[in-house]
Amino acid sequence: MKQLVITQAHHDEIIAHAQAGAPNEVCGLLAGRAGRADALWRARNVAADPRLDYEMNPQTLLKQFEFEEQGQEMVAIYHSHPESPAYPSATDALRAYYPDSVYVICSLADAAQPVMAGFRMIQGEAEPMAGLPPDVVPVRNRVDLLMRYAAADGDRPARYELYSVTDDRRINCQVVEIEEVEIILSQEAAWQQ
Repeated sequence: MKQLVITQAHHDEIIAHAQAGAPNEVCGLLAGRAGRADALWRARNVAADPRLDYEMNPQTLLKQFEFEEQGQEMVAIYHSHPESPAYPSATDALRAYYPDSVYVICSLADAAQPVMAGFRMIQGEAEPMAGLPPDVVPVRNRVDLLMRYAAADGDRPARYELYSVTDDRRINCQVVEIEEVEIILSQEAAWQQ
């Protein structure tokens, strides 16, 4: 299992950010090297409905260039789930544009005990389809985005099959594999932005 090392301070900062932003989802970046986070940047959530989704403001995403110049990389993207478990949703999987980064999810479903978990989401190529499988369900009542999933354990999907329907009624399928990443807490100091 892949690992992500973060400081206790960054762990606590992500939880504090999630709690301060609730009931909306919050998001941010972790930069570092070789699976070890050294810096955290809070981002602004510019999603159309931040209670149900996150979209990082472009200015924060551009920070990548700054930390890449310093020999670092984007090791993780974090966001919160104010009312749902620390597991990727179908829309999280659809927007997992950075396959080399870990996606950290902080759940506040139990406000007294926030839960943080890490995942890699690997998107396959979108492929045209002749029709929809019979067992797909809409994602958040959208008629243009449907899904089905293969359960890993219980109801947690090991992968999503996401079906998008275009205006001209074409159907594309994109498979997104989900792999858990162990988050290891370090007591070492790091810096924050």
